[in-house]
Amino acid sequence: MCLEKTILITGASSGIGKSVTKQLAEQGHKVIMLCRNKEKSEKVIKEIDSKNAELLLCDLADFDDVKRAAKEFKNKYSKLDVLVNNAGSVFADRKTNKQGYELTFSVNHLGHFLLTNELLDIITERVINVSSYAHKFGKINFEDINLENSYNSLKAYSQSKLVNILFTYELARRNKKITVNCLDPGFVKTNVGENDKNSYISYIMKIIRLFSKSPEKGAETIVYLATSKDVENITGKYFCNKKIKKSSKKSYDLKVAKKLWDLSEEMIKNYKP
Repeated sequence: MCLEKTILITGASSGIGKSVTKQLAEQGHKVIMLCRNKEKSEKVIKEIDSKNAELLLCDLADFDDVKRAAKEFKNKYSKLDVLVNNAGSVFADRKTNKQGYELTFSVNHLGHFLLTNELLDIITERVINVSSYAHKFGKINFEDINLENSYNSLKAYSQSKLVNILFTYELARRNKKITVNCLDPGFVKTNVGENDKNSYISYIMKIIRLFSKSPEKGAETIVYLATSKDVENITGKYFCNKKIKKSSKKSYDLKVAKKLWDLSEEMIKNYKP
């Protein structure tokens, strides 16, 4: 029999996040979908047709909204068993969030960094960060973290996915009360890249989707990390297809991880209101 967990997942209105939500709700877990689009998310809840799924509106790119959503969650729930940082975006052209930071970095990392830290005192079991094979191409340019001087979408996306792993390993080192792991879900048919409908990114992603696995398959490792007893004592690892794998050499750099953590804290605290 399933022991019900309270699980919060970001980016749950489509793709992998939608499939994860459906599978977890069907298992009997309470799933809170943290999403930006109300209409889209409500359709998912109706489609899932489960009392176990509910919506928490939040724009991860807006730090004020992340803080509000975290507070709203805490007002309703005294604990969070599992946090799944799943939402991800990529943009053909450089864009910034409300606080003035590059948007891919803001959505894929800073929003999740802030959300995790705002909820950390009530997380009881696990944090799961969704990265990508693209992290292997990533480089972190601390002198131009917002890519003001050298933006391209692959650079922005691969940087953010490398950052997801560095964040995972550093949080695992800093917090021994919970487990913190990350994963590569593989090439999955998702809506990533659909923010720019007529861009080359959208065109490339349409081609990739022809050779990609289903969101249901892509969701399996996330569901496994969120619920399996096999991994309840495993932390600071990178998974693919439910197995521990080696991430890129760059992702194990302790100095870079600490510097990234300090920079992320600074960016969150000192953003432009």
